[in-house]
Amino acid sequence: MKEGWFGDEHFIIFNENESVVATEEYAISNYLEGFQVVGLLGWDDFIVSNGSQFFTLPTVGVFQVSCHH
Repeated sequence: MKEGWFGDEHFIIFNENESVVATEEYAISNYLEGFQVVGLLGWDDFIVSNGSQFFTLPTVGVFQVSCHH
């Protein structure tokens, strides 16, 4: 893991093993097939990659839920 500041933004970038573990622990592939967690931006966002591009996603809880009336 590498971490540091770029301007006012705090980044944590995972090494390959940490990236695999984070992707599995957060079940990212259940929601975004082909994406892997590669780090954190601040304390609020995941940094994810599909292998060729990088994106940020909010780190809010995502749950599969059945709604009943």
